[in-house]
Amino acid sequence: MFIVDTLSLKPFAILNNHGNEENALAHDTIVNNLVTKHDSIKSVPTMKRPYEDDSATNSLCINCSSQAHAELSNLFDTSPYSSLLKQREYTPLTDDICTQK
Repeated sequence: MFIVDTLSLKPFAILNNHGNEENALAHDTIVNNLVTKHDSIKSVPTMKRPYEDDSATNSLCINCSSQAHAELSNLFDTSPYSSLLKQREYTPLTDDICTQK
């Protein structure tokens, strides 16, 4: 995991014409470029976070629940409309935007 985190590697999957999936690791920017250009390549949502992320939020306790961080990349990877969603530009919502009247 140290090497994956240090090199900012991200898992991705390639589907061939027969529906067979091959998995690999590449730098985050490479994966993002491939996913936007090819419908047969999908980013694989990571289920684990680096140790530093957990220790920063003190969520290493077995009885503590970890905070869920929703990312658009996970939505793009799992949505049946991923190619349509990737064509749009998104702006993250801030507290100021959400509380304006």
